[in-house]
Amino acid sequence: MDALKYRNANYPLLPFIIVTGSLNETTAVECMIAGAEDYIIKEHLNRLGMSIKRAIKIKQIEKEKLQTEESLRHSAEYYETLFALSPAGLILEDKQGNILDVNEAICRLSGYSKDELLGKNIRILAPKEDEERIQKDLKRIMSGEIIRQEVINVGKNGKLQYAELIDTRI
Repeated sequence: MDALKYRNANYPLLPFIIVTGSLNETTAVECMIAGAEDYIIKEHLNRLGMSIKRAIKIKQIEKEKLQTEESLRHSAEYYETLFALSPAGLILEDKQGNILDVNEAICRLSGYSKDELLGKNIRILAPKEDEERIQKDLKRIMSGEIIRQEVINVGKNGKLQYAELIDTRI
C-alpha cells in the first residue's frame, strides 16, 4: 500500500499492478480502491501480460483525458482574456436575446454595469422603435447569417449612441 500511495502522489499516470503470493480479498479490494489497476495472484501469472496491456491502456486514456482537459482549460482562459480585454464592446446573448455576458468595453459605452446587463434582454440597449428590427435580426442570426449594420443604442443615461453592430451565432 505504501508503494501505491507513493505512485498516486508522485506518478499518477504510471500503471500499478500488484502481484502477490497470497489471496486476501480485503487487501485486493483496498488496493483497487486506492488506485491499483489490477491485483494478480502468483498462481495466475498467465493473466499478467493481459493485465499490463489493460493497465497501460487505462493510463493512456487517463493521460489523454488530462491533456484534453488542460487544452480546454487553456482555450477557455484564452477566450475569456480576449473577450474581457477587447476594446470593442462585446455581448454574448442567447437565442432570445437575453444577455449572458458582456465585457468592460460595452459597460463603458452603455453606462451600465455588468450586473445591470446580465440576464436582461438586448432590447435594453435599443430604442423602442427598433423592436421589430431586433426580432428580425435575431432570426437571421439564428439561421447563421452575419449581420453588419449601423445601429442606434441607448445608454443608461438615455443618450443615443451610434454604433457599428456585427452580430453572429457562435
